[in-house]
Amino acid sequence: MRLQTVVQKPDDYEKVYDEAGRVTNPLPIVGMQMLDTGTTPQQTFSRDYVNRGVQQGWLSMGRGKITLSCTEADGTPQEDFVYTILRTPGGYCCFCNASIEIDQYGEIGKRHVAEFHDGLASPDPSNPLGFRLLGGYECELDADTHARWNAQAVATALRNGQKPGVQAGSAPAATNGHRQAGGPASEPPGQTPAPPTNGKD
Repeated sequence: MRLQTVVQKPDDYEKVYDEAGRVTNPLPIVGMQMLDTGTTPQQTFSRDYVNRGVQQGWLSMGRGKITLSCTEADGTPQEDFVYTILRTPGGYCCFCNASIEIDQYGEIGKRHVAEFHDGLASPDPSNPLGFRLLGGYECELDADTHARWNAQAVATALRNGQKPGVQAGSAPAATNGHRQAGGPASEPPGQTPAPPTNGKD
């Protein structure tokens, strides 16, 4: 998944730096622009990422969903990208995905594996004990939205001079219904907050 920061940029804006070279007057973030949803509908959002998005107002979480309310670079709304939460942060069995409390030495996880999966090699080589600690929210985007916004579909639309996210012969997707005031401008990719990762995109 690729997102780009949309900021409020006054015409007379000039960056001010401190002695260490840090910008002391960063532009306020007014939204995030969806560039594409990557190659897979699965995403893992870290807790810090979710908290930052909530604070900045373009991400919400509730009823088992994480919603990204995205904005075009000119401030017009794109649409809501709704991810279903499959697993929340915590411990999980690599065999059966059962939720496991993770104690300091992993004794609870070891007991679960011994009781229900004794003698079996862990299906996850990176977690040979048979259980793992998930630090973020494992999510999945609905198939229709991903079909319109995946990296290949967006690249094809742009090559054909079409607007990304709108399939030929279909109505534009529903938007999140709010616009940003001012004259937002998109920051270059290097200014985008670190996106969630799933190890594939």
